[in-house]
Formats: sequence, structure tokens, C-alpha cells
Amino acid sequence: MAEVTDILVAGDWVVDEYWYLVRQHSEISSHTGFVHYRASKKPTERVLDLCSAGHVARVLFSLRPLEAKSYTIWGIGDWNAGDTEHLEHLIHAGAAPECQASLANYSLGRRFCDHRPEGIRLFPLHQDAQTTRVVRLYRSSGSGIEQLNRVDWESPLDSSTKRSAALPDGLPSTDIVKSVVIHDLCKGGITAELIEALNERYPSAMWYVRTKSTKPEWLKVIKKKIALFLVGPEVAEPGNPWGSWLSGKKISYQSFSYLRKIDGKATIVLSDQREVIGRVNDGQECLTAKAPMPNDSSLQVGWPSALLAALVHISHNTANRLEQHSMEQALLWAQEHAGMPVDDSSADDSLRSENPVVVIEPWDTQESEWTSAMRDMGIIPAGDGGLSFLEVWRGASDLPGYVACIQGKRDAVIDIGKRLRAFTRSADPARSLSILLQADPGSGKTHLAKLLAQKFDLSLQSFDITTMLHRDDLLDLFDAIATEQANNPNRRVLVFVDEINSSLDGAGVYGAFLAPLEQGVYVRRGRVFSLRPCVWIFAGTNSESKTEKVSDFEQRLTATVKLDFKSLSESARTDTARQDVRQKARLEQVYLGATMIQQRYRDVEKVGESLLRTFFDLPSEESPARKIRKSVEELRNVQRGVVTLQNLNPDADPDLRLIKLVGKA
Repeated sequence: MAEVTDILVAGDWVVDEYWYLVRQHSEISSHTGFVHYRASKKPTERVLDLCSAGHVARVLFSLRPLEAKSYTIWGIGDWNAGDTEHLEHLIHAGAAPECQASLANYSLGRRFCDHRPEGIRLFPLHQDAQTTRVVRLYRSSGSGIEQLNRVDWESPLDSSTKRSAALPDGLPSTDIVKSVVIHDLCKGGITAELIEALNERYPSAMWYVRTKSTKPEWLKVIKKKIALFLVGPEVAEPGNPWGSWLSGKKISYQSFSYLRKIDGKATIVLSDQREVIGRVNDGQECLTAKAPMPNDSSLQVGWPSALLAALVHISHNTANRLEQHSMEQALLWAQEHAGMPVDDSSADDSLRSENPVVVIEPWDTQESEWTSAMRDMGIIPAGDGGLSFLEVWRGASDLPGYVACIQGKRDAVIDIGKRLRAFTRSADPARSLSILLQADPGSGKTHLAKLLAQKFDLSLQSFDITTMLHRDDLLDLFDAIATEQANNPNRRVLVFVDEINSSLDGAGVYGAFLAPLEQGVYVRRGRVFSLRPCVWIFAGTNSESKTEKVSDFEQRLTATVKLDFKSLSESARTDTARQDVRQKARLEQVYLGATMIQQRYRDVEKVGESLLRTFFDLPSEESPARKIRKSVEELRNVQRGVVTLQNLNPDADPDLRLIKLVGKA
């Protein structure tokens, strides 16, 4: 019989306290003008639960009976020594009806059952530490349970005090612990000294790590021993403003670029949409997965920690290789153990009607497909001797619908997304976000604004200066924005102003926008009207000469983004980089033409290579987007799902090679 080995969980142990509120509707309770709530929980309902490292331990404890060779869980972290017994009871409170450690209580104390859970041993690192608590306030609304606020009750980090890194007495010997789990919320529980002490105590252990720090120094100590590194949404998504790592069931180009840099046995990245991507099995395979998203966002609480615990449970007594069925099981367990503590009667049925979708394939497949998709005309050769194919979605995989292959262009669009993400997530922005967008004529500036508004749930207000006759028309523009803000006070506005280079009544319009941008006001007939902070995107073309007013206007904006071919070429520092810009620009022309064909002819599945070549050969410096659109509109006699160069020019030679078009991943 194989020797039983144990798991040690170290990190920040946090106790979550959930308050479910309903509003007090009475003149007595609201006489001061404040909203008055009362707790709606009953004594028999759970209001306490473990978070972070404690949540990992609780999930492992719940899954432990499923393993024939049951392991013991050892937990260490910063909490007050007097709370150790309470934490132990919170480990099993959900599964032990007789234990009331997690229930609502109308007394100041907590009542535990008579026996502590078996298979779990907890040791505080410091006897005088403080127990970190988080109070979460929720209320029911028409859209489900919404979080009103959260309050962290934690001791301040005092960097001037050097705390002992000695491991507590009573921990198991070296050969007992096979797995060490680190869950770091950057609240002081995990230090480089603690990692070094654990590494010295358990030199043969495999490590499973989740941290909210982007690059902790202590990772270097255990880098070669990490069996799984889990990157949570809070770390990964600030660099990925779209909130998604997948295009359909495949990774986006941004995901591919992110994973390409990863070195290690297994790294898994999560999104708030319960998407999972990663390089696993010694980095030789690519993982993509999508778990069902609950209708109630409150059930998302703790999902990354639950998934980490499930993966640790699976790999602890099995081979380290991650299989498809194992990942599917881990996602199902994470789904079961995530969210606030709720009764089964109030659980989200949407999670029960859909199973996770998991794909594990060789990493070399991703390398070869993305390499082909991002060079020449983007055509991917067929491995089985069939038709080569152009996966149209790959040209716009970051922000779906907007074609961007030039690295500088992709970076610029991602930067816009990051700024919009920060603005929309700010509870009370001090001023508007303003961006000057410089792009080639016909390159889709309005389309980009629409996609950004949809992605960040902004109300789009679109205007074109060339359609206005007099400067007074600008006041109508400001009136429209003010009206939209008044009619939809809970939804922020994205204002798109095209052709900002144009003039009205013989003068530029830049100065008219300064007061709305900087002060949030505009003046009509001597009266001052207010505008709340919103997103302004001004679009124009590259201008060789700039007046003093134009330069002053640009300096007052949050950012100037240049997406035109000339600017992208000039920003390239080497001849090789400039050549890459030119080649990627022509690749974009192919994806743009293929996208327009699919939009206009829904039944087209194959396209002649010669037709794609005509898009590719157009000079990028001549802003060919409109010419491509015109060519697609001039196609004639498109039949049987096939379009070739002869549909554009009947005298052209027949296409000798057909390419299959793939619209979605």
C-alpha cells in the first residue's frame, strides 16, 4: 500500500462575514435622510465562511473523503491564536449540521459542536497576530443579489517590525508533506522568509501557488518545484481590458502572446467570465476551458480559490499530468464550492444546465496556427491535404470585430481598452476621459467606437462635425449628451466626435470642447449647464501642420492614439520593424476584405486566393480600406458559397486555389 502523504496550506486566512440586507421602509428609520437597512438572515442560515487560504483548506477538506488514501491538511498563516478553534470549526461547518460556527447568531459569542474536525491541523505563525475579516454587504434587487459594499478588517502592515519566520512547532516531518499550497493575498501572511523556511523543511514537496503579487521575489526560491501556478483574474485582467481570453473555444492572439512567455510545468490563467487558459504538462500542451457563468454574480466569490483546491486534490495522489476529464471534474467541484454560503433551494439553476467545455491540445498546434495566421496572407495550411483555410476571427481576436495585426496598433487599442476599463470601474471619476484617435480615412474609426461602447456597456453618442452647418450646432451636441445622462443616470456615456479637424463658420472647433472636458460645463445663451464625466473620443486624420490651438487641445486630452499607417511606420525604430509594419498592414487588408465578404455574403465559405491577393497587394500607404470595401460591393454573380477574382473581374484568369473561410473559432 502506498504511503499516505499530506498537504500543507499556507497563506492569508480570511474570514468572510456576509450580511444580507433589506431596506427599512418607515418614516422613523429614514428621518435622518439616510437609507436604513436591517439584516434579513435567519439564525439557521450561514453568514460566515473562510476565504483565501482558508477557503482552499475547506474545499480540500470537503473533497478529502473522495480520496481512498485520505490525506491530512496542515494549515499555517497569520491569525489570532485564540481563533484557531473557530477556524477549525469553520472548515467543517457546512457539512456538519450540528456545528453552528458559521450560522447567524443573536448572541455575542459563537457556538461550536463538541468535536473538532478530523484530518485538519491549524497552527498560527504568530500568537499575537490579528485575524483578517471581510464584511460583505448584500441586498436583493430586481437583477439578483448585488453587493453594496465590503469592509476589510485587517491589521496594518508594519514594515518596520521584523517578525519571526520560524515555523510553528507541531508541523509534520519532511517526508510526510508532498504538496505545499501557497495562497497569497499580499496581506503579510506570505513572506520570503516563510517560503525559504518551508522550502528547507520540505525539499521534495511540489508547490501550488496563487498570488496577487505580479512578481514576488520569493518565487525564485521555488520556481523549479512549482507544479501549478494559478493566475487569478485580479492579476491577469488589468493587462487584458476585454475581460476575455478566448475567441470561441480558442485562445486570442493576446492570450497566445501571454502564454508564449510562460516557463514552467503548468500555468493556468483565469478570467472573471470563468474562462481558463494555460500551458500545462511541462508546457507542452495548451489548455482552454469555459465553465458556465452563474446568473447571480455573488456566486463568483471564491471561484478561483475553489478551482485551485480542486486541482490540488486531483494531482496530489495522481500523476502530475493534467487530463481533459480531470480538468472537467475540477471545474465541476469549483462550481459546487464557489459563491456565498446559500441554501440549496436558492442555488442558481443556470449552473446545473451546462457543463464545462475543456480542450487540451499540443502547444505546437497553437504555435504553428498563430504563426501562419500572422504572416503573409494569414492562410493556414491544411494538415490532412484538404483546403487551406483563413480563420477570419484571428485578425480581430483581441477586440472582436476590429481588425488589428500590427503590433503597435494592437498595443494602442489595448491601451484604449485599459483606460476605458479603469474609467468604467471608478466609482466617482473626477474628470472625463478624453482620447484623440488619429487614423486613416475609411479605416473604421466609428466602428471602433461602437465596439468599445458595447464592450464597456457605455451609451454611444456619435457626431460628425462635417454634418454641422454652424458653431451653434455644437450646443445641440452638448444638449444631447446632457439629455442622455439625465435619462440614464446609472449608465455612462461615450461621446464619439468624428472629423474633429473640420471647421465651422471658418474656424476650428477645438476650443468649444475645452470647458466640457475640463470643467464639465457648457454655456447656452448665457446659462451654464453641467455635464457629468464621460468618455470622449475625437477622431481625425493625420495633419502635417498643427496650429497653436490644435497643439493646445491635444495637450489637454488624456491621450493621443495614432493608428494611421504613416504614424505606425514612423514609430518603428529599425528597418526590420518598419518592414514588419508594412507586412502586417497588408495582412490586415486581407482580413478586412475577408470580413467584408462574410458580412455581405453570409453563405460564402470559400474564396479564391487570387482575390485575397488583390487585397494584399494594395499599397498600405494609400489607405486602401475604402477601395477594399468598394471591391467587395462590386462583386457580381456570387453563387454556391464561392467567390473568386472572376466575380470582380470577369476577364480575370480562373482561381486555381480556393481557400476556406472560417468566421468563428
